[in-house]
Amino acid sequence: MIKENPRVSLIVDNKQLTTNACGAMIQGRARTFSITRTLLSILSLGPNVAGFSKKYPGMLQ
Repeated sequence: MIKENPRVSLIVDNKQLTTNACGAMIQGRARTFSITRTLLSILSLGPNVAGFSKKYPGMLQ
């Protein structure tokens, strides 16, 4: 389905109907990846997350 039409959008809101209502919409083009490529991407983040944790202790808890 995404390969045929890669245009996607995501809407998030806080379900408030008052002046406290807020939300965000993200639009763009999606790409599909194999499971192997996705896992390798996630694993490659390890050093970056470790560096972030060292620089900003407590942020990922």
